Amino acid sequence: MTTSLLTLSYAFFGGLLPALLWLWFFNHEDPHPEPRGRLVKTFIAGMITVFIAMALEEVARTLTAGEITSTTLLLWALIEEGLKLAAAWLVALRTHVMDEPVDALVYMLTVALGFAALENSLFLLAPISEAAYFNTALSGGLRFVGATLVHVVSSGVLGALIGASFYRSKRIKHEAVLAGLLLATGLHWGFNLFIIEADQTAILRIFAVVWIAVIGLMLAFERVKRIKKPAP
Repeated sequence: MTTSLLTLSYAFFGGLLPALLWLWFFNHEDPHPEPRGRLVKTFIAGMITVFIAMALEEVARTLTAGEITSTTLLLWALIEEGLKLAAAWLVALRTHVMDEPVDALVYMLTVALGFAALENSLFLLAPISEAAYFNTALSGGLRFVGATLVHVVSSGVLGALIGASFYRSKRIKHEAVLAGLLLATGLHWGFNLFIIEADQTAILRIFAVVWIAVIGLMLAFERVKRIKKPAP
């Protein structure tokens, strides 16, 4: 019982701490930091979304006869990006806390980090249970650099488009959400597809591309922060 509890604790905090570091960074960049309670709720909503995604992804896998094909990966990416958007909308984006363009980015990134935290914790359970500590450190590092950043970039792109349309018409806002969801899904799908088919050298190149995308996201963050309400 004690070992199982320790295993769960190590896996949970191993997935949680990197996500919290990223959350601290992005919230620190917000010129008007969001209410801490709302951020916590959004982060938890992202974590809960993992279980819904796992159930829906099993259904999607049956549609491709149990094989993990490019179509399966596309469906999984769409499920995860759609659920993250739904969670952020239910907890934050439709509420009074959404009062400036950059808020969309902050809350989409928060829900993505919550999702990544629990997903990474579940991923770390097996190597920790088997006392494979080197593999755990390696896997945790790769998840931190790879999968976590993919969630950040994909949800961040969607949040940036929502933020950019903040002062626009409802039609443009809806188009921005749709375009952002499709782009986020495409980025997520492309990463998963290349990772599965890549060798060790190619994986390093893919991670380098992901880091470049993160830099681009940070530039977008700064641009959205400067969006002002148009003069009447």
